[in-house]
Amino acid sequence: MKERLSERLEFNGAFGLDNEFAAELRRYFVSGGTIFQNLARNKTYTGNVIYSPSAYLMFSLEYRHLESSPVKGFSSGSNVIGIAAGFKF
Repeated sequence: MKERLSERLEFNGAFGLDNEFAAELRRYFVSGGTIFQNLARNKTYTGNVIYSPSAYLMFSLEYRHLESSPVKGFSSGSNVIGIAAGFKF
């Protein structure tokens, strides 16, 4: 999703899902393994704001949430906040 409010201000948002049915994965479950060996689902939400005060300069603020779920057990989540600056040439 993208919304440009003006030539200088832009909002972006996205959602992603990587999902496998747990019934198909249970036979590959590794007892005592790490979450990476037993992943069944990943979900991510992200959004950012881009501000360009001039034709050559831009600033961005981004928020991202990633959630990973194993075949059995509780899911784990992570939040990421990023700030960036760029120069167009």
